[in-house]
Amino acid sequence: MKIKKKNYFIKNLKYLIGISAFFIILFAFFSTKLAQEFSYSFLTSIGLISPVSEEPSSNFIEGAKISKNNYVPDELLIRFKPGLDREKEKKILTDHKLKEKEEIKQIGVKVVSVKPDILQKIEKMLAKNPNVDFVEKNRIAEITLTPNDPKYGQQWHLPNIQAPQSWDISTGDPNVKITICDTGIEKTHSDLADKILSGWNFVSNNDDVTDVFGHGTKVAGTAAAITNNNLGVAGVSWDSRIIPGKVGRDSDGWATWSALANCVIFGADKGAKVANMSYGVVGSSTISSAGKYMMDKGGLAVASAGNSGTLENYPDNPYIIFAAATGSNNLRASFSSYGPFVDLAAPGSGILTTTTGGGYSSVSGTSFSAPITAGVAALIFAANPSLTPNQVEQILKSTALDLGDSGYDMYYGWGRVDAAKALLAAASTPPPPVDNIPPTVSIAYPNNNEEVKGVVEVRVSASDNEAVSKVELYINDSLFATDNSSPYNFIWDTTLIQNGTYKLYAKAYDKNGNSATSDTIAITVANVPDITPPNVTITNPKDGSVLSGNTVKITTNATDPSGIQYIKIYIDSKLVKTCVDAASCAFNWSLKKVAKGSYIITAEAADKANNVNKVLIVVSK
Repeated sequence: MKIKKKNYFIKNLKYLIGISAFFIILFAFFSTKLAQEFSYSFLTSIGLISPVSEEPSSNFIEGAKISKNNYVPDELLIRFKPGLDREKEKKILTDHKLKEKEEIKQIGVKVVSVKPDILQKIEKMLAKNPNVDFVEKNRIAEITLTPNDPKYGQQWHLPNIQAPQSWDISTGDPNVKITICDTGIEKTHSDLADKILSGWNFVSNNDDVTDVFGHGTKVAGTAAAITNNNLGVAGVSWDSRIIPGKVGRDSDGWATWSALANCVIFGADKGAKVANMSYGVVGSSTISSAGKYMMDKGGLAVASAGNSGTLENYPDNPYIIFAAATGSNNLRASFSSYGPFVDLAAPGSGILTTTTGGGYSSVSGTSFSAPITAGVAALIFAANPSLTPNQVEQILKSTALDLGDSGYDMYYGWGRVDAAKALLAAASTPPPPVDNIPPTVSIAYPNNNEEVKGVVEVRVSASDNEAVSKVELYINDSLFATDNSSPYNFIWDTTLIQNGTYKLYAKAYDKNGNSATSDTIAITVANVPDITPPNVTITNPKDGSVLSGNTVKITTNATDPSGIQYIKIYIDSKLVKTCVDAASCAFNWSLKKVAKGSYIITAEAADKANNVNKVLIVVSK
């Protein structure tokens, strides 16, 4: 019995030691900053605590929730590779039963219509087409010095980002304009009216930017409400003027990616230094192209990280600043999306701002983290107008309050924006040195003195100490095509030109106007003339057949290495059926009213080189 008691004691002692070790490890883990954030996020996600429980709560989390299953059911966004012949572009669209509705010319993106039941298949087919730069669904994004304004005391987010200290350096500049791409703006609101410029409605294609849904007015006030006017609330960038771009529908506020891209481009062309999109645009090639266009024009595009509260595993986008949301305790709001694409964080819970009807309310969402970030960016541009977009972005990141893991992490990016530190850095940053360094550029393929035929993809390598703005390809000293984004690949269809030797060179430009020209290469085009006609057959009926019944099905086939352009079926020289870009063709011939006698059935086929062949048979009834 003593031995049993001893064994029992030893056995329980092992359990006791194991449990103690577990709690020691658990305590050590939950003492870390990461664990504190984890436990906070977990508790908020299950509803035990509020993301910013000490702040006025919002009844509705607004905006920036990317709608993965929502897209315009009959539209795709497509960009062809530069250099592709216009007729071939049209043919690709026709071949895939697409019709062009609109072109965003500044970035070369087409909005095309497609039958909803084949949209998914067509998108996959086009994604594999070597002539297509990118194709994507036109997705619908859901909406995500101390002033004397009476409600300023309720705006916890302004002292949180040290905005009052930053206003001692700059309160903004009327020439530093912010484009608000949203549901419109209430232009008569007392805290907005005097700073609203003319804008555009990208939903109805007119200049009516009335905010029916109400989201855009909240976003605009967050970024740049009139401040120190004894009214309402304060904006981050007091003196910035606003260019309204209405992209959201009146019914639900949702906006298409094409409308948002058009809005960013519109603002850039109007001289805006900052564009704000409080929508889910992560992962869009079209929006990224618009962001690059904005940057090339000297501005920055800011967007919401999203309100899914989950990992969005998208890579960093060099042309869009994505802002996540924090609460007054500087912890990530539970609704804030996270991932490698997040650049910065900003307050996004319980943000008091302007509303339609001339009022004010407290709102939450990354929809408001974005305009706060955009407002700070506008203050930086105002404090030092000589700064480049890249410098402004780097100041935002380098002066942010580091949260989460040391350095960059996917929850807070480089940290929560700090307006005071950002403006101090901006004020002390000297003007960028005059950039006289041209890009480097070379033609990577084809090689000098190479012989080519058919469709050739000309690949150009270009780089710059800052950024390449565009690359042009010249053939025999004439501009052939321009590519505004890397990789710089051009489609050259040599079947459209005569055989012979051609000179090719490329020119690369940076945003400061510096340019460089590659070495000239000589390329020999040696397309072998196609003089062989296609092979065409009539598979039914057979030659010499005696026809009976009410209907006979005429079937034909054609083959050729270059492809079939068309097949035509004739009965006694009367054209009865044409099949375009098809290797087979059929026609149901009704015999009900056909008199007895002999008839000639002819099948005519043409290949892509316009060689024509015919075959005929004789049948009787």
